[in-house]
Amino acid sequence: MPRKGLAVAIISGRGQCPVEMVTSFAMQSWPTNTNLTFGNIYGMQTDEGRNQAVREARAKKQKYIWFIDDDTVPPPDAGRNLIYLLEQNGPPHGKVMVAAGIYTTRSSPAEPLVYLSQGSGSHWNWKVGETFKCWGIGTGCMMIDLEIFDHLPEPWFKTTMEAEYRESDDLYFCQLVADAGFEVMAHGGVLCHHYDFERGAVYMLPRNSWPFENRIEGKYREPILPSVAPEIEKKGSAA
Repeated sequence: MPRKGLAVAIISGRGQCPVEMVTSFAMQSWPTNTNLTFGNIYGMQTDEGRNQAVREARAKKQKYIWFIDDDTVPPPDAGRNLIYLLEQNGPPHGKVMVAAGIYTTRSSPAEPLVYLSQGSGSHWNWKVGETFKCWGIGTGCMMIDLEIFDHLPEPWFKTTMEAEYRESDDLYFCQLVADAGFEVMAHGGVLCHHYDFERGAVYMLPRNSWPFENRIEGKYREPILPSVAPEIEKKGSAA
């Protein structure tokens, strides 16, 4: 039986999300003629929650899984753009099995969570609106062709927090993809806002950074945010 449809998975350790994320979901322009399933997983560590979400999506014979973190707000056309990347660059046309939007660290200045190689630091030399291949990227807004898991050993996601070696579940998964001979693409037009609940702040790609200064016109749409967003952004900058 061929795989079809899209599984949307939200892994939440805290059991809450910003109102802006709910609004963004309501405004999503979902792909046409596509079966949708929604799965929320609570009470698990993030890595194991992602593994469980993949198992459930595979059992339902879904084609794609879209991870959205409970503190990440994607733009309204994020899902369609990420599926488009996979359809145009994945098998049989290419080796791309993972496509993801870009969001930043919750720090000042914020750094994009996208990398060209292990240990090389954040990648800044790209344009807002551009799509490009990368080695690693955050899982907070990531679309995955579920066929990739036929080629990867379990666990697919694993967080290591040892004193001498630390690795997030995002980069652990991306390395597995690379080791299996497949590729990851970043979508510089799918920029997400990243919330910090403890500080009451939201972080995003700096508007005076190189990617924004050299943006591709017409290839970027803002996430859905209420009028209070500028005040939150200002507070986040000072935190």
